[in-house]
Amino acid sequence: MPNSAKKSYQKYKWYSSKMKNNFNYNSKSVASSQQEEARKSENMDNFVSGLTDSQKEQTLHQIKIAKARNSYEDYLKLVYPDFKCTRFHHYLAMLCQTIVQRVEKANEPNATFEDKQRGRIKILISVPPQHGKTQTITKTLPSWYIGRNPTRSAILTAYNAEMGEKFNDSNRQKIRMFGKEVFGVSISDSQDNKGLFELKSGGSCMGVGIQGGITGNGGDIIIVDDPYKNGLEANSPATRKIIEDMFRDSVLTRLRGNGNALIVIHTRWHESDLCGVYGKEDGWITINIPCVCENERTDPLHRKVGETLCPELGFDAQKIAEIRKNIGEKLFQALYQGHPFIDGGEIFTRKMIQFYTKATLPQKFDEVVMSCDLSFGGKNKNNDPCAIQIWGRNGANHYLLKRIKKRLTFNEMCDTIKIVSATFPQCRKKIVEKKANGQAVIDSLNNVIGGFEAYDPKMNDKQSRANSVTPYFESGNVFLPDETIDPTINEMVDEMMKFPNGEHDDEVDAMTQYLTTYSYKSGNRIETESRYITFANAIRGYWYD
Repeated sequence: MPNSAKKSYQKYKWYSSKMKNNFNYNSKSVASSQQEEARKSENMDNFVSGLTDSQKEQTLHQIKIAKARNSYEDYLKLVYPDFKCTRFHHYLAMLCQTIVQRVEKANEPNATFEDKQRGRIKILISVPPQHGKTQTITKTLPSWYIGRNPTRSAILTAYNAEMGEKFNDSNRQKIRMFGKEVFGVSISDSQDNKGLFELKSGGSCMGVGIQGGITGNGGDIIIVDDPYKNGLEANSPATRKIIEDMFRDSVLTRLRGNGNALIVIHTRWHESDLCGVYGKEDGWITINIPCVCENERTDPLHRKVGETLCPELGFDAQKIAEIRKNIGEKLFQALYQGHPFIDGGEIFTRKMIQFYTKATLPQKFDEVVMSCDLSFGGKNKNNDPCAIQIWGRNGANHYLLKRIKKRLTFNEMCDTIKIVSATFPQCRKKIVEKKANGQAVIDSLNNVIGGFEAYDPKMNDKQSRANSVTPYFESGNVFLPDETIDPTINEMVDEMMKFPNGEHDDEVDAMTQYLTTYSYKSGNRIETESRYITFANAIRGYWYD
């Protein structure tokens, strides 16, 4: 570089350090970050306008290289000249940069205990197909990481060895083309193939199939991208079990370093795929980015309801509506929205479920009732959670107004019931099953807030109680809140679909407890007679005494 260009570049480095952005990942900063980049770009244009064409070209190139070394988004723009950085890709780039920075910080010699805690990351990312997740993360991030950290290692896995090697080769080509200029690194002559390449400084990157195993190797960053080849594999219990076992035995055990990151990224297929299984475990960060925004409050990109993810790439509302129609609602919800579900269980089906919105919710109710399914054991994750529900009845229709599902100690149960009672002062009746902590809660609170009714299911088991209330669902008399009101309502719906074979049934129990004790009011109170319940079940084929 000529001396004049070097002086210009040095002047730029001093100038840019004054406005350096100390990046901390926050999804709400997407728009402000883009505005900041636009401001920097304008300032830079003003700076280089006084240079000759030759100086300008050389200086801008050096600036691009320096930015690519320090900014993952700029690295993406360098290695993919035609890269279209939508709001979605900007989000992923910010996320990747945060992960790498935390891992690097944790591996520094003077890292604090907090640094090390923040630098051990396990994250699940579910995104729709064909939106560039693999290019943005799997095919690029490892090369940026080992380029910045030339003695560190990364591992990539996919549904088979061929795809894993393809991902790895993409990173190898980037190191070949940009490693020397951007990071000052190069590939070792002794280990350079599409399955594994090493840097002369000792760092490495490896690509394998998830069922092939990575025994004998370890990585600071491990990426699992699409562990299932297709829906056939993902919907096969045997294949899911094999992949889950391999993941637990051969992937989770290969993280190394004080700071490390395990990134699982795939399109959802089944409720028990890797995102589904590990999303329920402690210590994992779960990010689902639906193709169509469902809730402004929970959307990672803060889109408006109905807004699609990447209209710039051709996935506008019209295109998505066409895809939705062609593949069907069940597959669309799984692949594009990240909500795989089963059509129905042994008792409840998805067609039975109706939802209300703020506009369709009645303003007044004939009665408001609390129903509680309480448990022993406190907060131990192996214990069942408590389910506390508030139901409102309007004529013959029942509306779930509030639901709480949480593991609680005895004191927390009592406090929660008191808070919910104060929130719904019109709630006169509070139904609590006698079993577990139920009677103890009644004894503790009956003189404080009153209105408790001990529920005794007698000889009727859970399945029989659920069968007895299905006519209310089949006739369209039960309404659950939609996701704009309760963003986690699908958890309850999933529990209903899995009943009675699911892991938990607490919300189903609280719901059926309310519906089986419910009685119509028409003038004077009329209690539902057991003979009519028996008759109804006999018609449906569920005769019991």
